[in-house]
Amino acid sequence: MASLGATYDASQGHQMSDRSVLPAGEYLAAIAKSGVSDTRKGDGRKVDLEFEVLDGPHRGRRFWSTLNLWNPAKELLRLAGVPEVIGQDRIASGSGLLRMLTVGPRRVCFLDEFGHLLQQIGAPGAGIHSRQILTELTKLYSDAGTLYTGTAYAGREPEPIDCPHLCLFGMATPEQFWRAFGSSSLEDGSIARFLVFPIGAARIKDPDLRFQHQAVAAVKTVVEAIRGLVRGNLSRPALLTVGFDERADAARLALQQTMQACAQYADLNGVRGAPAILRRVAENAQRIALISAVGRNPGAPVIEMRDFDIGHALARWSATTMIHNIASHIADNQTERDVNDVERFICEAGDRGRTWREVQRKFRRVKARDLKDIYESLEREGSIRVATTPIGNGGWPVKTAFPI
Repeated sequence: MASLGATYDASQGHQMSDRSVLPAGEYLAAIAKSGVSDTRKGDGRKVDLEFEVLDGPHRGRRFWSTLNLWNPAKELLRLAGVPEVIGQDRIASGSGLLRMLTVGPRRVCFLDEFGHLLQQIGAPGAGIHSRQILTELTKLYSDAGTLYTGTAYAGREPEPIDCPHLCLFGMATPEQFWRAFGSSSLEDGSIARFLVFPIGAARIKDPDLRFQHQAVAAVKTVVEAIRGLVRGNLSRPALLTVGFDERADAARLALQQTMQACAQYADLNGVRGAPAILRRVAENAQRIALISAVGRNPGAPVIEMRDFDIGHALARWSATTMIHNIASHIADNQTERDVNDVERFICEAGDRGRTWREVQRKFRRVKARDLKDIYESLEREGSIRVATTPIGNGGWPVKTAFPI
């Protein structure tokens, strides 16, 4: 060991404070220090918090906590003391999905890169285990308010699930999400069971911790109210029917009639995918209104007009987003996908339009002859308008495509 030419007396230095483990319990504490850093794997960001105890025999002691910025909703459930409702981060098969719900029939799965999962289970060449995921999701959706009898697999009997409640909270880029669906998803209604909310060009933001305590307290209140409804020796929550007040019920009936009429109109006019989506708007609005009502008054919830207004706005926003994107994204083969991509690229330019050279540069992967056929077919169909601008010095005229 190298000699530093001096001696050091540790007793003369600053004495380290108590570093023993802080006993488990609830403490009045304040955030003494905070910072944002990358995760160890480099695939996300996290908030590092340092708390200082303000009262009691351990006053002055400090403890640390880390919040994951990718899944603040998951972190909220953990802080509220209900980690048992957090589902798996990855779903590999239909049988695995059912096993998760057999252990706990109420689960929320937070899925990053959700589009990849959808492409896996919806691809034409998907394996049987992947296809079973979509099959089970569809059945679970329909049996949410009753007894799900399960699917029989070789070697074991199906395990029934009482009132299964599964929520998939996923994030994906628009390209990943829409490429996962084909025309079959429009026919079987699977796409209509999703709620889609675009966030545009928004990026991941540092969480606002000012309302963390209120949010955690609200979740705890709901959980305590549900646990107060247990019955019998099996500790199963009793089913509670939440009613509508007079105004909200009238709005629900009116929305059902309106959406049914809109679905019939879309069906008669050949609006692709719209009928099934529009018929789900009232049902989705009712589900969201239920969440709002329970969040306001967990002990004795009643769906009021303000709850239904929230449900109606979100459900209609989602339906509008889906119908707008289906025609320009969903395809059954690569040719249809190329046509959609070219048309969408031109439409995104707006009044500025896209020159033929810009289209060629964007779609180098498409054969020149095929790209020219797509360009001309879009013009013949009236989807785009092509204008030719002469060049003053005698060069080749410039073709520019504009959306119609």
